[in-house]
Amino acid sequence: MLPYGNYYSYFTMYLDFSASEASSMAAEVLADFDASDYPSAELFMVHEFPKFLLNIFAGQMGGPDLDQLNWTNPKYEEVAEIYKEHS
Repeated sequence: MLPYGNYYSYFTMYLDFSASEASSMAAEVLADFDASDYPSAELFMVHEFPKFLLNIFAGQMGGPDLDQLNWTNPKYEEVAEIYKEHS
């Protein structure tokens, strides 16, 4: 689920990564969790998932550059831009 203000919505986009990309991203997420003050991984992901999602879209965690994606629907790009503005 993705938070936006007081509203939560399900993230339905399918993300497909190679095993090495997924392993690298998981290591980065775990390192960020270890460095955080969150008492549980669940709380960490509730609050930090949008940041990781944006980093994937922005090409900072193995994903494509946000500006280079071919959006099938302009609303998807708009949502990504909103998350980028609020990160």
